Amino acid sequence: MWALPLLLVKEDLGVTVTAIGFLVLLAARHTQPRLAPWAAVVMAAGTLGAIVIVTLVIPAFNATGHYDYTSKIETGATIPAATAVHTLLWILLPTTGLLALRSPILLAALPTTAWRFLSGDDHYWGTDWHYSAILMPIVFTALTDSLTTARRSPRAWLSSYARHLPAAAAAAALALSIGLPVARLTQTAT
Repeated sequence: MWALPLLLVKEDLGVTVTAIGFLVLLAARHTQPRLAPWAAVVMAAGTLGAIVIVTLVIPAFNATGHYDYTSKIETGATIPAATAVHTLLWILLPTTGLLALRSPILLAALPTTAWRFLSGDDHYWGTDWHYSAILMPIVFTALTDSLTTARRSPRAWLSSYARHLPAAAAAAALALSIGLPVARLTQTAT
């Protein structure tokens, strides 16, 4: 239910809400079956919310009467493989040391990542704009989930990696922020 307010943030997050509901449904069906109907409600609300927002709400406020970004999705878009790998590595490597890949929670980031790569607009493909910011709460939650299990791993290298990774990720974030617009906050003029 905590995912439902995402419908009020950005129009494409309804699909993310649906993905979160689906992940909860998969996890709950065996361990907490009483949550399964609620997960289904969240899935339906996410799907319906996305449809209503894109087909009714946004067109009602647009002077042209339609959703302008539909044309940005191209089923035949060909993102260069190197660009896709670059973007995915920037999303996962400095923030999670790739450990988030061990968590099913990361699957909730797939809808947003998919529409970016389906677009013919190359601004969506890279990391120069804000499009990865919406993924970061999901990525960090996946990291937290992965850290919990990896720290208890019988493999010593994985357990050690999980213990040291949070400090390394924090250091990477600080080091990389120097080249980002947030660094201007350290300037008196800003």
